[in-house]
Amino acid sequence: MLKKIFLLAFFLCTSCMMLEYETDEDTAGGAKKMPCPNVVINRSEAYLSQIEGYKDHFKIELYGYEGYCWFDYKVKSPKASITPLFKLIRLDGGRNEAFVMLDWFYRTSEGPTAFLGEKTFVEQVDVPASTPVFKFRGQTTDIRVPTLEDSIFQINLGLRMTNQEKQYNESAFDLN
Repeated sequence: MLKKIFLLAFFLCTSCMMLEYETDEDTAGGAKKMPCPNVVINRSEAYLSQIEGYKDHFKIELYGYEGYCWFDYKVKSPKASITPLFKLIRLDGGRNEAFVMLDWFYRTSEGPTAFLGEKTFVEQVDVPASTPVFKFRGQTTDIRVPTLEDSIFQINLGLRMTNQEKQYNESAFDLN
């Protein structure tokens, strides 16, 4: 009985070692290296003021992101996970709780054509009462990225704006 337990443990260990060897070869020792794309936030698309037609007036700012790269073994492709960081600033000095909706996007502008595209996301957040500046994290998105051998790859983040919001941004002074 002790012999059978020893053999079972031996086969279990060797199978785990073989699995680990295959995983290491795919990511580190294989021909394709793990990419991490360049993420850019253009200032002209990073802030907007919700004033005209809105109950509560806010300046919305996309001030950064959190991200990391990883390999998705299900689809056998490298991916980048990006979480946008937002800051809401009350413009009217309101003290009540407010509900804010905003649209943000990512756009892949450089790289292989199979990876180019744009996707828009909707964020909804309740701003607590008596909070002049409120920071929050947007929803995380996973973006398929090419390997390093393919070419340079860039991801642009920004806020989706109406024509009135674009005009206001162009005419108003940006303190940042």
